[in-house]
Amino acid sequence: MASQNGLRGHLLKLLADRKAKKAQLLDSIREPLDNLETDIKAIERTLALHDELDSSTPAQKSIVSPDEVRANAKDQEEALDFIAEHGDGTVHYAEARDILLAAGLSKAKPENLSSHLYNLMAHSEKWEWIDRGKFRRIKDEPLSK
Repeated sequence: MASQNGLRGHLLKLLADRKAKKAQLLDSIREPLDNLETDIKAIERTLALHDELDSSTPAQKSIVSPDEVRANAKDQEEALDFIAEHGDGTVHYAEARDILLAAGLSKAKPENLSSHLYNLMAHSEKWEWIDRGKFRRIKDEPLSK
């Protein structure tokens, strides 16, 4: 009986030590993770402002954050609809590619995803081609489900 109490006490001490170590590790990485998230948001905002000012890139009135896309779309087609709905109704396949990759809705190589998205929109009755690489969502179809 005494050896069982000794073992139990030893295991409780080990458990408490591991939990304390876990809490210490979480505290040590929380600040760097928060800083990284702040940097990501700042870069996304800067990129959006840059795209609005740079006429050589396809214009996009409002960039949709990957977090918003991830929260509101289950698949790539829903993501394209969400991007169009929250933009000016148009989607450039290269911009969509970057958003889908950042949102984690594709693990494909960027060049493969680009051609997939282009073909998806080019051969769909939901999208019409309006300019080089840019498609408009046809209004007949509801944008939201």
